Amino acid sequence: MKSGRSLSDLAFELQRQRSAKNDIVVRSSLMMYRTNFMGVPDMDIDEKGDVRHYGVSKLARR
Repeated sequence: MKSGRSLSDLAFELQRQRSAKNDIVVRSSLMMYRTNFMGVPDMDIDEKGDVRHYGVSKLARR
């Protein structure tokens, strides 16, 4: 039998992932995608005058 996380540990991890994600809908004209000097992609999004910086995951680049 394979051992893994307890049910309470799994619930905690799912809650952590849920609170960490941020889904937004934004016009492409308000987004700036670039790659820094180390080759890591970054994205800035203008959210009603407040420009926020986001990292781009490997999944998003795929």
